[in-house]
Amino acid sequence: AKYFEEAFAKEGGKVVAKEAFRSEEMDYRAQLGKMRPLNPDVIFIPTSQKEAAMAAKQARDLGIKARLMGTDNWGSPDLIELGGEAINGGYFVNLTDLADPAIKNFVAEYRKAYGADPVLPNPVMAQDALLMIVDAIKRAKSTDGTKIAAALATTKNLQVTSGPLTIDPKTHDPLDKPAVIQKVDVATKSFPFVKKFYPGGK
Repeated sequence: AKYFEEAFAKEGGKVVAKEAFRSEEMDYRAQLGKMRPLNPDVIFIPTSQKEAAMAAKQARDLGIKARLMGTDNWGSPDLIELGGEAINGGYFVNLTDLADPAIKNFVAEYRKAYGADPVLPNPVMAQDALLMIVDAIKRAKSTDGTKIAAALATTKNLQVTSGPLTIDPKTHDPLDKPAVIQKVDVATKSFPFVKKFYPGGK
């Protein structure tokens, strides 16, 4: 939530309220009740799909019509099943999208193995991490943990499942890694692609 707030303010948004909640909490009416008189345009709900669905229903029950936004934890069919119309039209950020050509082969292999679509982003992130470790071991020419860590920090233009990956050796964050914006569509029980966002507005 901290990074969302900073980015939102940087782009000219105004945060009118912040409310804390416990992990796996199911009753958000007290927090939402404080927000209702402020008539927010958007409510950011950085929780998993189950909690987000409950918060969405309670917000609508209270008459709150704000657009709902969330994180990559939302990208599960459970969000739509539990939230129904209350969550419809919400937006969330994800690592990638099922229709992204970069993961076409991965999605096909996953469907063949498990008979269902992968619930993003975790399966892709797991394979990305594995490919990073394999690459680091090869470059370090060692299985020593310290040497592998050093090699991971210097990962550059590595082709992983989600696309090219370069790591900032100072922060250990990925550089210029795009994020995908998806929308909740209850009618089709899907999360249509909206746009790909690049850091720095690329």
